[in-house]
Amino acid sequence: MNILKAGAGNAAKLIRQKKPRLDGEYRLSLHAYPFSEGGRHLLLHTLTKEVLELTAAEWVDILPFRDAPRGYEFIARKGLTELAEKRYLVETDYDEAHAYAQTLFLLKTITGRKKGLSTYTILPTTGCNARCAYCYEEGMPVQTMTEATADRLIDFVCETRDDGPVRLRWFGGEPLVAASVIRRVCAVLEERDVTFSSDLVTNASLMTRELAHEAKERWHLKTAQVSLDGAREDYALRKRYVQPERHNYDGVMQAIRFLADEDICVNLRVNVDLGNLPRIEGFLDEMGTAFGDRKNVTLYLAALFQEQGSAHYAALQEAIFALRDKIRAKGLERPSNAAKKGRLSLNYCMADNLDSAIVIMPDGRFFHCEHLPAGQSWGNIFDGVTDPALFEALRRPHEIDPECAGCPFLPNCTPFKRRGCPDCPASADECRLSQRLETEDMLRQLLCGEVAEA
Repeated sequence: MNILKAGAGNAAKLIRQKKPRLDGEYRLSLHAYPFSEGGRHLLLHTLTKEVLELTAAEWVDILPFRDAPRGYEFIARKGLTELAEKRYLVETDYDEAHAYAQTLFLLKTITGRKKGLSTYTILPTTGCNARCAYCYEEGMPVQTMTEATADRLIDFVCETRDDGPVRLRWFGGEPLVAASVIRRVCAVLEERDVTFSSDLVTNASLMTRELAHEAKERWHLKTAQVSLDGAREDYALRKRYVQPERHNYDGVMQAIRFLADEDICVNLRVNVDLGNLPRIEGFLDEMGTAFGDRKNVTLYLAALFQEQGSAHYAALQEAIFALRDKIRAKGLERPSNAAKKGRLSLNYCMADNLDSAIVIMPDGRFFHCEHLPAGQSWGNIFDGVTDPALFEALRRPHEIDPECAGCPFLPNCTPFKRRGCPDCPASADECRLSQRLETEDMLRQLLCGEVAEA
């Protein structure tokens, strides 16, 4: 066997077995994921992220461990002791869910927590110039941040930030509807010598060449995620702009070029369901022609969250992953996807990172998630924490969900399944499907030599 991809050394060190139990019975670890294709055999450890390539003989020897335990004498005789030391093979009574939770706790403790926030997701407005049929914010009252609230927000950032650079994530609504708020906040932070960068989630319909240049120079915009809906006819049907004669598909394509011309990284999120799926291949051809030669424009397909729980969700996910190769061939793949697989994530998202990240509404209220779950606001920029009990409950690590405890992909879902999250699959089966497809896609690319060491 040889190491095909190095993993997270700190996690591997914490779980490594130093003294094997010579009289113990061993089974294949829940975190050991075997994968074989084209006559090559891989074994991924989903906790340490290491990937081993096994010989044909080693492959034959390890597969029976899935069905029945073997004694350590068998492991030693077959030359598999390294697999036991690295916890690909574990004792039958080894509590892997507990070991994972303990590893995560220790790594977070070792890493330490900075004093202060580093990421502020700010909604300058909940207003939007589109009426997307699938928008989860439909029916939300329209609010736009006032100058007084923006000024208090600036003070709040200065009072609560940590010692490093600040990241501002501009979200909405459509944040460019309130570009004046973004402009004001960034200008004053610049005056106060606060080092910051910005990210933007936008439909890009309001982006002009001049605004893209301003965003680069004044907002320190590094990345822009632009939401698309596939082919031209699907886009018009789903976006439903208030002024379609001014804001439309062609204008957004031009806006993407304006952003890319400023060396801003543009990530195109393409929402997919069964309705627009038949035209996605043609759309990818168009995107490849338009942006395939631009290294700072990437694209990914995402199933609409309304599709979760549907009878055809599995087929839709498989169809989306089947298009990955075409996205790569067009030069539009996001390279960071594969790199993430080389380390253990200590935080799944902003909702699991309240000590470092916060979501702020146009009226100054705090949330832990940009999807704004009802009844989950625990404070505001004027009064600070107003509901300490809720804040501590959201801040506290979740227990491992029983549905997740036996899943090989548990370490990918830190900090375990959060019920009601729109970004999480509706069921454990849907989650496992998504994780399996993502994992096997990464392993295939590794076999092709297209995944760099992380």
